[in-house]
Amino acid sequence: TGPIEDRMAIRELMDTHAHGVMTRDASLWGTIWADDAVWELPEYPDLGGFHGKDAIVAGWTESMKHYGLDNGTRAMVYFMQPGSIEVDG
Repeated sequence: TGPIEDRMAIRELMDTHAHGVMTRDASLWGTIWADDAVWELPEYPDLGGFHGKDAIVAGWTESMKHYGLDNGTRAMVYFMQPGSIEVDG
């Protein structure tokens, strides 16, 4: 719900995120983050979260070295699908 322009912008960010993961393109993937962003992964509490775009991209780049099938040597597909996008304000 909410303005279609806002919902489309959110969807485009999600698509950029997914494409960056599939292509392991840190520069592209990094474009989705604000300079003062915070990224926390509750399912990995030992990481403690990342603060700031540079730290987020650096952490992601390191993690992507170990991501994918057969130690990252086989192609993968990463897909993002929200349950809903609701914009209020």
